[in-house]
Amino acid sequence: KERPQIVLTDIRMPGMDGLSIIEKVKCIYPGIQFILFSGYTDFEYAKKAIVLGVLDYIVKPVTAAKVEEALRKALGNLGLLKSSEETRELVKEELIRAGEAAKENWDAAGMPISIEDIRGCMILVCSVPVQNLRIREFLNHSTGLKKYGVFYSVYPQMQMVMCLAAVNSHKEELQKSLEGVLRIWQQDYEEAYIGFSYAAAVQTKIPEVFAQAKQAMAYGQFLGNTQPVDYQMLRQSKRLPDNIQKCERAILEAVRVNRTEEIEESVSDFIMECRDKNTGPELVKHFVLETIYSALGLMKEQTGGMGEGIFTDGEETPAHVEVGRCTNYPELRSCFFQKLCDISRTMENVRAGGRKRLEIQEVQNYIHSHYRDDLTLFDLSEKARMTPAYFSSVFRQEVGTTYIKYLTQVRMEKAKQLLNEGYKVFEVSQMVGYENYRYFCVLFKK
Repeated sequence: KERPQIVLTDIRMPGMDGLSIIEKVKCIYPGIQFILFSGYTDFEYAKKAIVLGVLDYIVKPVTAAKVEEALRKALGNLGLLKSSEETRELVKEELIRAGEAAKENWDAAGMPISIEDIRGCMILVCSVPVQNLRIREFLNHSTGLKKYGVFYSVYPQMQMVMCLAAVNSHKEELQKSLEGVLRIWQQDYEEAYIGFSYAAAVQTKIPEVFAQAKQAMAYGQFLGNTQPVDYQMLRQSKRLPDNIQKCERAILEAVRVNRTEEIEESVSDFIMECRDKNTGPELVKHFVLETIYSALGLMKEQTGGMGEGIFTDGEETPAHVEVGRCTNYPELRSCFFQKLCDISRTMENVRAGGRKRLEIQEVQNYIHSHYRDDLTLFDLSEKARMTPAYFSSVFRQEVGTTYIKYLTQVRMEKAKQLLNEGYKVFEVSQMVGYENYRYFCVLFKK
């Protein structure tokens, strides 16, 4: 009824003995693994058991050690027993995710220290997400690491080495033992950003150490610093440059008067100040966003709300998302400068030509004559000689709807006319610019 994968059975039993059971069951379920117990040492029993394919033959007295050894053998045959490497990976994931690991998994992984003795943890991370065989070889053969619990993993964004020490180990000892890892990463990769962190900690602190090491790596990547970054150094970079208020005033004034060169110069000065002071990336990004939204507030004040949707109309990626994606100073500088220029040009456009009604009318005429084409926001904004964000905002205010809804409306009106003229639905779909017939049907019904 249950169809077990492993059966442990005695030989002497009422009704049917163990060998007879094995013989009959093997005919029906040949994959079942049998472990046989017997108080008999007669060779005939053993010989028949071998013929029947019994996995193990345990002579009484049966001990827990004998049973465990036989079960491991059976699990291995069935492919259910994790390898030592798999068990180590499981333990490592338990530690960095939950801050605790099951003792049986720890013991099965063959760690040289007891799980209860963990008192120090050092984690190193490298930004190159490629398995490095030299690292594995170093960790396996380094005599200085034999007394530690050491784990190596590769993730989609990085490599990680975790070293767990017993109570008598300190940060300096671990750093010295792991110097070979840092050396290999630096030799093998030209642009490897490395971070590390240490804590005199029990298991529960390990997830925190992992997060700190990743922060240190991101910090080095942001600064473009390929030297290993110790998380403890980040505590020294919690403040923005002293003249931050002066930088913000200069940037906003340059935006107000639409002087691109001055905007660029002010942004560059600010970035240089932050780099010189080793300001952490989160603080720099916070200031950048604060300044962008101050510039948006200035635009609203100067234009009476015109162009207010420049970053919020659904067509553009929000500023906080774009800034958050920046992984280094050059990317952040470019993003910061571009956003400020967009805001500045928007204000200038409003001052110079009001609502640009003529340009919007030209775009509407263009849509009516090119509705079959794949018209993108970028195409239409170029036609209107505006930035995409500004065009999207102005079009919606002038026409009362977004450009994509307007385009759809034009296409549907043309589709009704063509259907009345007798064209088939799939023909009409293509004639009004929709290659996907089913999508056209959904839009038309709507």
